[in-house]
Amino acid sequence: MLGEILDFSAIDQENIPTAFIPVSLNDIIESSVKQNQFSIQHEMVTLETSIPDELKEVFIRTDRNWMIKVLSNLIVNALEYSESSRVEIGARCLRLTEQEVQLEIFVVDWGIGIDDSEKEFVFERFYRGETGIESGKHGTGLGLSICQEIAHAIGGHIRIEDNDPSGCKFVLMGRFDRVEGAHELDKEAVLSKLANKRILIVDDLVYNRRSIVEFFETLGCTCDQAENGREALALLEKNDYYLALLDWDLPGIMGPEIARRYRRKFPEDPVILVSVTAYTDGEKKRESEEAGMNGYISKPLTAARLAHCLANIENYQPELKSNPDVVDSDEVQEEIYKHIEDCLYYGEHFEWENLRRCAHRLTTLALIKNNRPMQQVCRDLQIAATEGNINESQIELLELRKWKKS
Repeated sequence: MLGEILDFSAIDQENIPTAFIPVSLNDIIESSVKQNQFSIQHEMVTLETSIPDELKEVFIRTDRNWMIKVLSNLIVNALEYSESSRVEIGARCLRLTEQEVQLEIFVVDWGIGIDDSEKEFVFERFYRGETGIESGKHGTGLGLSICQEIAHAIGGHIRIEDNDPSGCKFVLMGRFDRVEGAHELDKEAVLSKLANKRILIVDDLVYNRRSIVEFFETLGCTCDQAENGREALALLEKNDYYLALLDWDLPGIMGPEIARRYRRKFPEDPVILVSVTAYTDGEKKRESEEAGMNGYISKPLTAARLAHCLANIENYQPELKSNPDVVDSDEVQEEIYKHIEDCLYYGEHFEWENLRRCAHRLTTLALIKNNRPMQQVCRDLQIAATEGNINESQIELLELRKWKKS
């Protein structure tokens, strides 16, 4: 509810911040599904995806975060209110050229549907139909209104229609620029650049700092913490940081002011300053940029959001090793063996969080050794561990054994 109110605040100012980047339809749809994996399992709903072959390798230029938010909201509506045991999300190509893609992305259910008398009101603010009210579930009546406003901001439009023989279908339709030669953002490659770097975390809440520090430590970073602006400025002046995450709302000196003062005093320092905030309006984003910040991430901080933020920062590219001898190959290989043993142990004892972290670190090591098959196994293992999927984790662990030290 808080998230919807914050989004509504941004929309009400007619100032939706957007960041258009090349993104694949596969990524958009799969990420929307993954964000709702818990709800899908909780509601015991069969969720299917449907993407025609001609669109599977197509990249469009759009705002990835907002697109996923729209589709995620439509999926949640189908799960919570349709009373359907089956939901499908997919895409349909209307026109495909070298320059543009005209398509429809849909979320369809086979549930109780929406009465014709309500269809014209479902995108109005604060409107909750009979289905939502009778379900007894909480809601603001803002979700679909926000989705429609976002769709307009990224050049699309949402319509609703009946599904045959029952249920309803929400369709996001639009015309997007096609990006030739684009590739899926390798989040692991982007985040692997942070290994062995020193990071500053600035947040006034202990819990927030602790969770963010824990995340960066899994990437092999060294972290310092500050709970207010004065501490942050003192640490920035004293130490060399690669990246500093600055919370917007801080007691005393706020995030943008920290950046403004530091950039004024040390204009040549290449430290990457990123604003992390619950605000989503464009004015805050512009204020961050004017203060000298390099990027802007909406809470909650996730690996995907951080990777896309860093990838969008001008001239930011994953480091390429020009001389492979720089890396101690034997040392890396021993670390790989150790992490494989740890993964096998955690998997056998169903220690899901330890298994996820270990598989994540092993992914980075596999990247250093350019072992693509191992990278993929580790990524699949992370997903299985996150979901607590015993069968899938055992399959991936069995595959991982072939790289075990003999």
